[in-house]
Amino acid sequence: MHCPFTLFKKQTKKGPVWYARFWDERASKYAHKRSTRVIAEGKKERRYEAERAARKMLPGIKFERVEKKTLIQYLKDFWAPDSAYAKEAALVKKRPLSAYYIQMNHEDVRRANPRVPGKNAARMCQSSKNAPGRRATR
Repeated sequence: MHCPFTLFKKQTKKGPVWYARFWDERASKYAHKRSTRVIAEGKKERRYEAERAARKMLPGIKFERVEKKTLIQYLKDFWAPDSAYAKEAALVKKRPLSAYYIQMNHEDVRRANPRVPGKNAARMCQSSKNAPGRRATR
């Protein structure tokens, strides 16, 4: 059983400020850091005030699980026609991306995905200087 939070001081422009780290039970680590906005000053450095501020923040801390994605999967999702990026370009920036542009980028990502991880991955990462079949020159 761990404490729901710990306090530590961090130096800022205003001086040392109390920060709180919040414990995530599922991940078994302190996952979130938040400022209590209490400046550490005086004999007891206002630690009691920082603890009260951290206890007030505790119910509002949510630990969300982030799914782990590969770079290829992230890029496929990024260049999907209904991705957040495509929607933002159309709605916020008022400059929608063309369907052809999105399709070609999505297709490039699909082609970059190595089918045989061991063989193709090495070939994609090698520099032309040390490519197989080339002699080393001195």
